Amino acid sequence: MYERWGGRPTTQLLRTRDESSNPRQRDIWRQAIEEVTDVQLLSKRREAANPVAADHAIEAATDQVRYLGQDPRFPMVANENAAYGFERNMWGFRRRVAHSGQQRPTTTIRSQVNAAPMSIR
Repeated sequence: MYERWGGRPTTQLLRTRDESSNPRQRDIWRQAIEEVTDVQLLSKRREAANPVAADHAIEAATDQVRYLGQDPRFPMVANENAAYGFERNMWGFRRRVAHSGQQRPTTTIRSQVNAAPMSIR
């Protein structure tokens, strides 16, 4: 699927050769990713000369960011990932119930998240 799209969406946004994204925002994201991951992304000139190597560098950096999201030093990221996963799973459950003809749950996803202790939100 990514091949049909022209690569991962994050990779597309971070390419210097892709003119469809805001170059100022792209440069801010590239700088932040380089600082957090210590992965050096290719310059515009080097990316133009070797787009495959540029994509590999971007993918390595974004994979590192994904990995850092599981690091206990960043509990807010872990909490957001847990909340997102819970909400995504509840949405799938809700859709499955709606299509099966069963009665819908009486509570909403948001009310369940809001009722959760602050430590897991």
